Amino acid sequence: MTSEEIYNQVQGFVQMTIEEASLLFSYAEKIANGSVLVELGTYKGGSARILSEAKKNSKIFTIDNFRIDTYPARVDTAGPEAEARGNLKEAENVTLLVGDNAVFAKNWQFIKGAKPIRLLFIDSDHR
Repeated sequence: MTSEEIYNQVQGFVQMTIEEASLLFSYAEKIANGSVLVELGTYKGGSARILSEAKKNSKIFTIDNFRIDTYPARVDTAGPEAEARGNLKEAENVTLLVGDNAVFAKNWQFIKGAKPIRLLFIDSDHR
């Protein structure tokens, strides 16, 4: 699948332009197969899907705390997390981790399937 094709699939739930999505896709494609890629800031899972399509033979971890203060327009945080899980259900190489980035960073070696990170995409806390 090309970056344009995946962008068309995720356009309704990704917060980036086609140019940004294509750049992320191309960076991910250059990473060796079997690598670990990590995204900080899942929101609805659009960029995680882009990473997933670019690196089908790699492991993608996407991390978000889904806190209410992160999504001030939401009354609850179950909505964004459930939406992300739904949008990522076909991305078999993606693991959604819910919690604080710093906690996962400190305990990275204990996470199943985690190994040295080859690409880190920071897309969180836009304040």
